[in-house]
Amino acid sequence: MSIIIIVSLFLLVVFLSFSDIGNFYKDKSTGTQYITIDTEKIRILQKGKGKDILLIHGTPGFIGDWNLVIDELSKKYRVTAFDRLGHGYSTANKYNYH
Repeated sequence: MSIIIIVSLFLLVVFLSFSDIGNFYKDKSTGTQYITIDTEKIRILQKGKGKDILLIHGTPGFIGDWNLVIDELSKKYRVTAFDRLGHGYSTANKYNYH
């Protein structure tokens, strides 16, 4: 019986490691959304419906750089913007910039 429990727990851990369960959450106090990739927390914003548009800010930069266009674009498209590693509210724990 205990071997069945151990194997079941192992399979559950393996399944969770290959899924996105738990990697996406929303900070309810600010409405900010994050995804976790490896050890990094990436802030994202997604708004609208339709064909996708991905907005990538420059260096330096952050999601706020797109405030003037996101509302207009989101009327016809699904707009996604994110804070690159080490920019805005995204972390950069494993990365050094020169």
